[in-house]
Amino acid sequence: MRSRWILVGGLALGILVLAGYAMRPAEDPAVARGEHAYRICAACHIIDSEAEPHSAPSLAGVAGRTAASGDFAYSEALRAAAAAGLVWNDAALDAFIADPDGFLPGTSMGFAGLADPAARRDVIAFLHARLGAD
Repeated sequence: MRSRWILVGGLALGILVLAGYAMRPAEDPAVARGEHAYRICAACHIIDSEAEPHSAPSLAGVAGRTAASGDFAYSEALRAAAAAGLVWNDAALDAFIADPDGFLPGTSMGFAGLADPAARRDVIAFLHARLGAD
């Protein structure tokens, strides 16, 4: 009798788990690929907007944000670009991730760039989906 209740309970639990899984929206594969590619960025950039930045600013909410916003000690080049109206829209993010120094000469970001356009699109998708971007 007890094994019967265990079996019924196990089946019920399995049905609930499957129902919960089926109700979750399917994750965009680009977001998952972007999260993987983002590991390079995570070496310096934090993703928690409440944490103190270390060697690079937080990227939480970066997509759609005015450049050089926040308390980080941004380079003079980035502050000047922000004063001129630079907003981190998808095109600006793509160009900066592709070649930071080419897009913004004088930037303090010590990253050579991500050459693969598909990987850049995936990272931008990850920024939108997972880091509170608009």
